[in-house]
Amino acid sequence: MQGRYNIRIDRDLTPGEDGYLQTKYSRFNDDEMIILKQKLTQLDFDEILPYYIRHYGFYEGRTDYRCDPIAIASIFGLRSPEALDLVVEDKLYRALTEYSIAE
Repeated sequence: MQGRYNIRIDRDLTPGEDGYLQTKYSRFNDDEMIILKQKLTQLDFDEILPYYIRHYGFYEGRTDYRCDPIAIASIFGLRSPEALDLVVEDKLYRALTEYSIAE
């Protein structure tokens, strides 16, 4: 027993979004494409996290207990994968999987 509630939110990519990712990242192998799509369409977190985000904001870094603002924007339809890709200067996969995309 964890003493908390876990929340999972996910959505399917639209055909247009999927087509964009397949074209833009055609160099990716199957595993990399699966990871990219999962990072854009799935969130797993516990119920306290939205309160922490509201109070403290987002923190850089990739951990299982943080929600990525890129994933939130994608899942809730605030930005398309194409628009998000532009924001992170065509480093969408890195932005979703690496600790930092700073060079």
